[in-house]
Amino acid sequence: MEREHHLINLRDIVLGNTSRLRFVVRFSNCPRIHNESVADHTFFVATYAYFIGLALVANGGKLDLGRMLGKALLHDVDECFSGDFIRMFKHSTPEVKKAIDDACRSFMTRYCSDATESDKLRLWIFGSWFDSKSDVEGAVVAFADYLSVLSYIHQEIDLGNKRMEIQLPELRKFHAVFLTPEFMFIREYVEQAGAILDEMMVAAGMACEGGCKV
Repeated sequence: MEREHHLINLRDIVLGNTSRLRFVVRFSNCPRIHNESVADHTFFVATYAYFIGLALVANGGKLDLGRMLGKALLHDVDECFSGDFIRMFKHSTPEVKKAIDDACRSFMTRYCSDATESDKLRLWIFGSWFDSKSDVEGAVVAFADYLSVLSYIHQEIDLGNKRMEIQLPELRKFHAVFLTPEFMFIREYVEQAGAILDEMMVAAGMACEGGCKV
């Protein structure tokens, strides 16, 4: 049987679409002291996911670290085509969300085709992106994604960007997502993140829903 061709197009990966993520700036509608690119954000998501995943595995949890890191590294790779959509715009209506998702799926098909000639690897890459926040590994990636936002906003406020404090109530709504049963297996980390957010809100003179635990 002839061996399947699994050639990765290294030139495209190194010099092509993925490289654009260096230049896509997040929080583009907010005054910023330090710009964060999607590439920067991806590094922190992968790092936070790795540490949480490592702790889970050390405690006997069933988690595929390699699969999880693949999801973390690719979860926003579609933004090399689309740029970074503001969260409140992307989720403003189901119709807007669907239109953006459909367009991103189309671009990701092109991304996978540029990256490899192998149908097997194309499906693998596309699946890591498409299911980046599904199953246990994806739940960790979703929470790490939130932690990256929390970290960036904390940094901006710490540097003196008072305008970024307006993001805190929205960040509180974002945090509530991780209090659902789906994320019970990482509850201790969700609570730690909640404590950090409480501290930020108290420092900003904001009331915390249900009372701040600081």
